[in-house]
Order: sequence, then structure tokens, then C-alpha cells
Amino acid sequence: MAVIIRHQFNNQDWAGRCLKPGQDKRCFECFKENVQIQAPKWTDDVCSGHCWEMNLRKEFRWGCAPQGNIFSNRAQVGDMVFFVHRQANTAPQLYTLWATSEISKIDDYVSTSGKSGEDGFSFMYFVPFQPLPVINRVHGLSAKDLVGNTWGSGNHRYLTTLQENKLRLLI
Repeated sequence: MAVIIRHQFNNQDWAGRCLKPGQDKRCFECFKENVQIQAPKWTDDVCSGHCWEMNLRKEFRWGCAPQGNIFSNRAQVGDMVFFVHRQANTAPQLYTLWATSEISKIDDYVSTSGKSGEDGFSFMYFVPFQPLPVINRVHGLSAKDLVGNTWGSGNHRYLTTLQENKLRLLI
């Protein structure tokens, strides 16, 4: 079963710390108080915060939220993964589909490593991937377009075969 992961924007194509996040309107979510990341400072030249987005294309993994949960066995190694980020200043909230990959491994335990941003989380790992070329990224998608209805809390959803095929056709 395919998975879709919703996350914050990263102006380094999810392979490093954002540059000047306070000046990049696409980084708006990182400054919200209810976001469960270590937020940057508005004056940062290089993001001083900590998030999974900055290492997504280095570690090729994503944690299951909320903390303490593990990914469902509905997702399996080899299943497709779609990555979307929130677009800035859209009401209702719109998303951009920017990359796809496949699941390479899924933890069946919660980490007790003691590392910040890792301890208490279970991770899903991906086959290394590159972002779609900017021209091929699919913008302006609603939650209904992506998952068939509203998307409340949580950073991932499991997709039906029909939803997966619809997203594949958009790319």
C-alpha cells in the first residue's frame, strides 16, 4: 500500500539546512509554535533549527508521529512513497508533490537511542531518490486531491490503489 508523507518545505531540496529561513516565505511553517520541531531563528543565515526535513535526502528516512507510534503493517517494503510539502499562503491549504521513492525498510520498534529527534520514534526508510525537476513538480493539490478528504493531524497517510494510481498519473 502506497504512503504519502506531508512535511515542511526545505529550500535545500531536503538535503541540508535551509538558508535564510526567515526570509523565505516557503519556510513559514517552521516558525509556527504548534510545529513539533526545533524552530529556527528569524535572523538565521543557515537554519539553527532541527527537523527531519533537513536530512530527508541524506538519511532517506521519516519518523512516525506522534512520538511512540510505529508505522502500520499496511505499508510494506517495495511500496511507493509520495512526498508533498505545504505551499505558503494558501487557503484552503494546498500542497506540492515534489518527489517519489519506495520503502526500503520499516522499523517495528520505537528508538531508545537517546538522540534528539530520534528517541521515541519509529522510522520508515526509502530507496535513495532525487526531487522531481521543478517543472515536473505538481502544485496546487488539495488534501482531497491527495487523500480523498480533509487531512487533519499526522504526517502520513496510507493510500488506496486508486489514489496511488491517480498520483502517479499527475507526475
